[in-house]
Amino acid sequence: MASLEIIMTKFRDRENEPDILKANWYIIAAPCIAAANAGKDVPELYRLATNNEPKERRLLIQRRLKEALLKTGVLYGFPRLLNALYPLFKTLDDDEIDNFSPRWDSRDSAEASEKRKVRAKQYFETIWTPAGAQANLDFNMKYHRDMSR
Repeated sequence: MASLEIIMTKFRDRENEPDILKANWYIIAAPCIAAANAGKDVPELYRLATNNEPKERRLLIQRRLKEALLKTGVLYGFPRLLNALYPLFKTLDDDEIDNFSPRWDSRDSAEASEKRKVRAKQYFETIWTPAGAQANLDFNMKYHRDMSR
């Protein structure tokens, strides 16, 4: 048994969540592996998390792993993020790829685009207050318009 498998099995057993779609152990482990620049081990983590699961659940597990890595990549750097994602991608058969993407799937929807703008505005107003959010938007529009979208 490989050392990663031993560690992850202990981590999984400690959480003691029988439903893999409610478990957090592999969601926590993936960014840790990426941050440690051990991305080559992510496919092994995926194998451990998806062991004996039907295809539809494997796709959901994959989605959770990819999302965890993508959202944390800004913390440890995109080269390490890619070093974690690419080995995973290279192990997936074409029929094993989860292609769900809410932003991509709704990119041409005016309604979805408007909802994103409203949520973003609410978020920044909560973080910075309405006046602070508007000042930041104005500043970004003046110096670098791409930062405002």
